Amino acid sequence: MKNKVVGSILSYFLFDELQISYWIGRTYWGRGGATKAIELFLQMQTHRPIFARAVIDNFRSIRVLEKSRFIKIGQELYFSNARGKGIEEVIYKLNDDFR
Repeated sequence: MKNKVVGSILSYFLFDELQISYWIGRTYWGRGGATKAIELFLQMQTHRPIFARAVIDNFRSIRVLEKSRFIKIGQELYFSNARGKGIEEVIYKLNDDFR
């Protein structure tokens, strides 16, 4: 994966709360790329708190957030255009400085 674009990561404000979102190409799943990307991103994006969301059945993304010290704070139903139906999301929050 070194020196390759394998996905994307970004931050944005939603309801006055800073959110982080990421996507990794399927070929690169399970190789630590998302965890490393979040680690590097959070060193640059120092605003706290920062929130993240994952679809409740996306166990890999949930694991990435938990390894990155995000804490689960709730769940929420939203409409997924990709799935064409309502989906539960898990909401995570990172309060402190990332180390």
